[in-house]
Amino acid sequence: DVDSKRDHPITFPLGLQGLGLPPGSAIIFDQKTDTESKAVFMDVTWKATDKARISFGARRTEDNIAIISNDTLSIPAFGLVLPTCTRDTDFDFSSTTIRVASQYDLSDSGNVYLSYSEGFKAGGLNSDCSSAYEPEEVDAWELGTKWTLFSGTTTVNAAFFRYDYKDFQVAQIIGLTNLITNAQADINGFELEVWSNLDEHWSINAGITLLDGEYEDFLNTDALHPEKGLQQLKGNQLNRMPDESINLGIVYQTTLGSGGSLRLRVDTAYRSRIYFREYNEREDSQRPYTVVNFNAVWESADNNWVGRLFANNLTDEEYKAHLSGEDSTGGRNGTWGMPRQVGVEVTRRF
Repeated sequence: DVDSKRDHPITFPLGLQGLGLPPGSAIIFDQKTDTESKAVFMDVTWKATDKARISFGARRTEDNIAIISNDTLSIPAFGLVLPTCTRDTDFDFSSTTIRVASQYDLSDSGNVYLSYSEGFKAGGLNSDCSSAYEPEEVDAWELGTKWTLFSGTTTVNAAFFRYDYKDFQVAQIIGLTNLITNAQADINGFELEVWSNLDEHWSINAGITLLDGEYEDFLNTDALHPEKGLQQLKGNQLNRMPDESINLGIVYQTTLGSGGSLRLRVDTAYRSRIYFREYNEREDSQRPYTVVNFNAVWESADNNWVGRLFANNLTDEEYKAHLSGEDSTGGRNGTWGMPRQVGVEVTRRF
């Protein structure tokens, strides 16, 4: 049982002198949200044979969301505070979801598994004082295998998966407000992960994720291009989802003559092109990029001192971390990922 409260007033100064509004005028969005979530769940596992196991789980979720909106247009020069939206709304959402999984041991070092699970995310009310959005539901299938090899020095996991979404919640910015709208979507994917201790000094970890995620039936209007009217976005790539992600980490560690230790680590992450908005225009995207991080950690023989030299984004890669299209400004706003950061840390343990 979780009860959370949120009060989030936002003030937008208005520089619309052409509308006759004096300096200091502003629109104030003030929405108070009280969310209470209750859930009960159970999970059991049946050992069918020495090699086979079957698990079943169920969860009942009940959410109550109370929203009070008091949005106003403030014109201090005239002593006016004009209400633009006053609303007191209460929502109830509930869902029963299940999980079923089976696992079979192929040997002492490896197994295969198949699982089906359901997910649920409550709906709510947008802050534009007009529209609500539906709960998000997902049916997830996964077929995978897990192995421990070479006397326990290497672990390999691989999985195929599919997510079918109903009323997938998509975040947008329309006018001055953040909105959520619903769409239909699905994701097919494959994931491979490897961890290995090559010898007493060297170890690696690597992973690759391949995704094919797209909108199904999704009619929406682009606030940046209203002249295009209502667009059918079926087949467009999901927001912020790369088709390929590759990670590689290499670690070297050794004991120094002083009795202390030194660990060097390099981590590399590659992401293919992503789209920040559902319209899949190149202006909404980030081209493929790679980020490299480096860490060197020294620890004294008595474990009392630790020194770390780090370089994040070692190659100073330029990439967009976030982007949104805002019709209030007539363009796109975004933020860049952090540039190269180099630093030193020293820790004394007592």
